[in-house]
Amino acid sequence: MVGQHSHHRGFTIIEALVVAAVVALICAVAVPLIQSHRESARRNQCLDRLKQLGLALHNYQDTHMVFPPGFVVGANDVYHGWSWSVFIVPYLDDNPWYSGIQFESGLQTEYLKPELHPHWSSFRCPTDSGADVVSSVSMVTTKVVDWTVTPGSTQVKNTFARSNYFGSAGFLHEYAGGLKTEEMWKTFYTDADANLNPGSLGTAATKYSRYHRYVDQMNFGGVFGQNSKVRVQDMADGTSNTFMVGERYTPRASLSEAPVIGDGGWLGVPDPTTAAGLAMSLGDTSVGLNHNVKRRQTTGFGSNHVGGANLLFADGRVRLVNEKIGLVTYRGLSGINDFIPKSCGY
Repeated sequence: MVGQHSHHRGFTIIEALVVAAVVALICAVAVPLIQSHRESARRNQCLDRLKQLGLALHNYQDTHMVFPPGFVVGANDVYHGWSWSVFIVPYLDDNPWYSGIQFESGLQTEYLKPELHPHWSSFRCPTDSGADVVSSVSMVTTKVVDWTVTPGSTQVKNTFARSNYFGSAGFLHEYAGGLKTEEMWKTFYTDADANLNPGSLGTAATKYSRYHRYVDQMNFGGVFGQNSKVRVQDMADGTSNTFMVGERYTPRASLSEAPVIGDGGWLGVPDPTTAAGLAMSLGDTSVGLNHNVKRRQTTGFGSNHVGGANLLFADGRVRLVNEKIGLVTYRGLSGINDFIPKSCGY
């Protein structure tokens, strides 16, 4: 009897190529879907965090009858600099270190406490790729004299905990020497222009007093500014038509050790005399939303989300606003009152 031999045929080259092609096709379809799903989850998480900030802001408002100041400056005192975000901390979580802050000593002294710089997810957008701390900050360490702050001379490295959420300051209006309301400005701009834009933070008048401040409602028209005390009833356009807080991506690192315009931290404004200092806690609408080509430096709002950025409105609503929103509409949403007469100058 002739022995029977079993024969196992392997894959041919053509079959192997077909299998490989099918696997590649499945990956080509599946990977973008997985990435899209993950980004959608991150975007929703960012939206939820802004909602929590909105709830904290309203709890603060219910207690104090006003929203917190954008940042604090005294007439003749140490430079304080504490921002809106640090004032709402008790309404976000029970942080034992908050009660230990010596607010009267100012940010210029208290920032040395390491416990004041935790990485706090409540102030971070999950999509953002920035480091947990800001690489370089210019810090004011001298006293304020007659409402005037001497520019910061102390460089603080890798200390301030990062934030991606910024209070809306509006934009510097035409009557105060800023941006014309109807001007469309530029579609693109260089890094240097982030500090030269006439409607942005850091370009207010150079003569300061009790009534002529670095950033305030009379200059910029937003919810947050220097020593601001905005109430719900001050929002003439309605809380549903006024946004309070928006997100900003972390700008790419500077080639030098200078502070980057657009880096943010939730503790406060370390130096109100510069765009980089003010933008640590505030944002403006002088340029379009999501003006983030190559993550340029900016004092505006934007994100790494596709198509827009999350904005928190004064009624507590948060939504992803399309980056193609018209500039006039966008700027109108950032102010507590669309109409600010030119005759109310100083």
